[in-house]
Amino acid sequence: KKMSLYSKYLKEEEEEFNSLEEVAQKKRELEEKKDLLSQKKSTIVASIKRIEKEEEEIENRELSLEKREEKTQDSQEKKSIAQERREVEDKRREIEEKRWQEEDKVKGIEEERQKLEIEYQKILNREEDLSSKAEKEELMKEREVLEDDLKQVRKVKEPLQKDLSSINQRKEGIEKEIQSVDNKIQSIKKDEASIQERERSSDDSEERKKAETERREIEDKRRSAEEEKWQKEDELEKVIQEEEEINRIIEREKRISDRIKKIDSIVKGKKDASEEDVAQEEKDDSSHDDTPLDEKETKDDDLESWFSEPKEKEEAKQKDEIKKEDKEEPPKEESEKDEVIEEVEQEEGKEAKDDSSVEQEEINEFDMVAQYVKNNSPSPDLDLVKIKDNQDFFNFMLKLAKEEKEKNK
Repeated sequence: KKMSLYSKYLKEEEEEFNSLEEVAQKKRELEEKKDLLSQKKSTIVASIKRIEKEEEEIENRELSLEKREEKTQDSQEKKSIAQERREVEDKRREIEEKRWQEEDKVKGIEEERQKLEIEYQKILNREEDLSSKAEKEELMKEREVLEDDLKQVRKVKEPLQKDLSSINQRKEGIEKEIQSVDNKIQSIKKDEASIQERERSSDDSEERKKAETERREIEDKRRSAEEEKWQKEDELEKVIQEEEEINRIIEREKRISDRIKKIDSIVKGKKDASEEDVAQEEKDDSSHDDTPLDEKETKDDDLESWFSEPKEKEEAKQKDEIKKEDKEEPPKEESEKDEVIEEVEQEEGKEAKDDSSVEQEEINEFDMVAQYVKNNSPSPDLDLVKIKDNQDFFNFMLKLAKEEKEKNK
């Protein structure tokens, strides 16, 4: 007895591969097998076309003999034509049996291809699992390195961070001292300008000499103040460098911590996704029971309602929420109420139209899967129930149905 499509889907042995290299090798093998089957099928289809052409010629010959037999009145000729017709009929039977054999080969290839598709899909799933596992392992290795770096950064940062307050105080003090020296230099510049004015305007040599002596003293004070300012600026530059170094260490600690949090979030997301997959598999397994088929709802309209009912309930829920909001709103002027009602009705119409489009698309996909199951499954009643119970099985059958539709275009 042939197994249903769902039984094949559940019971097909899944080979365990422990590396992406093994998965890639298996994928190549399956792809080569699929290509080989396609080539074999193409050869057989070409052979069938040649047989059909030969069959058409035999049929035309038989039809010609029938016409000749109808026209002739000679019994001996009728007998001769009848014998020739029988030979043609025997030849036609041989050709038909030959075609049947070739068509059985095509059917066998399609069944083998279907098995390969199921196996190929499982290989793809395994590849995804291994890729996710490898990525997780790489992330965890990176996390270990980051944890070590974080410990070192914090070890260096702790004593420096304590000095940060002192450094800020030193920085503020030096900036004030530089400002004070700047003020002093500005005052000296004013005195220097005043003395130079006296020097230029004096005609008395003694007075000029006195002014020049004072100017030199002022210039020396200015030089001394400038030297003091430069020294303070050098001190400030060193303090700023110390502050920037501490801030770089603090920023590095933040970057490392953020990256660790990001890794934890990614790994947790993969773990949650994996747990959801396991839960879904357990749910699917529990739905695969021995309940008699006559106790299950297998009518097409019941199956289609599986898609439409959630949408109808959601639409009803949205309308109830809108009505509830309308009741809670404070009284408005009559014209404003009319505008609100019109906006709500337009929004409801738009949502209903969008929901209808989505619902129609889902029903069309269901029809496609249902038709594929009816055409290809030895146990269509069981498989029609299972496409309702098992979403993963439905998605897999939808993929095969779309491929068949594309192939038949």
